[in-house]
Amino acid sequence: MRIQQILEGISQIVFHSTRGAEFKKIMTDDQFQLTPDLGSSLERGFRQGAKKLYYFSTSRSRTGAYHYPTKEMSNGTVLFKLDGRKLMAAGYSGAPIDYWADPEMPTYADNDEMEDRIYSTKPVISNAANFITEIHIYYNPAGARAGLAGSLRAGAIAALAAGIPVYVYDNVAAYNSLNTAKSTDANILAGAGTTQPAGKIFDNPSKQPFDEYTELLFAPRPNISRSAQMLLMDIQSRDPKYAANTLDNIMLQYRRGENRPRLDRFVKRMQSKNLHTPEAVIDYILKRFKR
Repeated sequence: MRIQQILEGISQIVFHSTRGAEFKKIMTDDQFQLTPDLGSSLERGFRQGAKKLYYFSTSRSRTGAYHYPTKEMSNGTVLFKLDGRKLMAAGYSGAPIDYWADPEMPTYADNDEMEDRIYSTKPVISNAANFITEIHIYYNPAGARAGLAGSLRAGAIAALAAGIPVYVYDNVAAYNSLNTAKSTDANILAGAGTTQPAGKIFDNPSKQPFDEYTELLFAPRPNISRSAQMLLMDIQSRDPKYAANTLDNIMLQYRRGENRPRLDRFVKRMQSKNLHTPEAVIDYILKRFKR
């Protein structure tokens, strides 16, 4: 797999796909949560600007392979239509990324995500409603998991209150074509869902994986905890690349889900030291505690 970055900027119209619970959170919080490229050296290779370590994936086409075609099993899929010009005017930068850069590949046409990646130094895009022009929802009450309709309904209510048009489809073909003439009565979202239990995002609230790294960035050496001392010894005894990869892997586990705020807090502390990669964190610690 090759990734190619072409041109620069954000297309005038871009699309972003999500699911029920995430849709509700986006609309009720009025913000899009971005993904840090920490946890993936591949993603960091396409960072735009050394300090813009957060990115937001959109597609410049409704038929981008990331979200099209939606299958019947993808009940609760939501597609945002966004104003790329407003995003640019608000100071966001972006660039098209082509993950399947070789048109000679047999699967090229099926895997062209047509991604416009938006970059930022911050973990969220605030005032999300200001950038949303339409919302399209695929929801079929038959076989919907418990709680799905409620999440979609809450998100739709928040969107309508913000003046954003919302279209609901119970037919996947109509959803894929965004044929608003075939959208259905949004009251189908009043149902509670029937057969499948709600999923649970993995969480381990007892673990605080960034505490020791934070101590090594800020605390005077005489005051660091025993666990931080053990981490320091481990970092000093290994190749710096190995130590950076270890931190990178921890970050990868915390990029999504209920533990994401812990990663964002640590990133903010990194940024306060003008550190923007795991490699920079390890280098800073090694220099700070040089033997």
